[in-house]
Amino acid sequence: MNFPRGTASTSLNLNAISVTQKFNIRITRVEALGIPINLVPSSCVTSTPVTAVLSGKLGGFYDPYTLNGTYTIPKFKDCGPNTALLNLAIPGAGNTLKATFRLQPAW
Repeated sequence: MNFPRGTASTSLNLNAISVTQKFNIRITRVEALGIPINLVPSSCVTSTPVTAVLSGKLGGFYDPYTLNGTYTIPKFKDCGPNTALLNLAIPGAGNTLKATFRLQPAW
């Protein structure tokens, strides 16, 4: 799966950060039984954007910080004849996302 760029909004206070990220998931390749034939066209994408809410605590200015959250994968569209099969197998709630960041000094 490919996670193209999306939009984000951020809330920040002295101790915590919260980020709401919206993005679409694109399926770029599906193979069956190890046969190297792609079963989906390049247009296979979530029917609506995914919304992931990530949160975490801030440490020192240059310390790494980790954001954790969950998101729901919506149904897919434009996946050719395998759209219905993919929508039985992939969409659903409770998916987790973890991102670790570190500020780098410019000098």
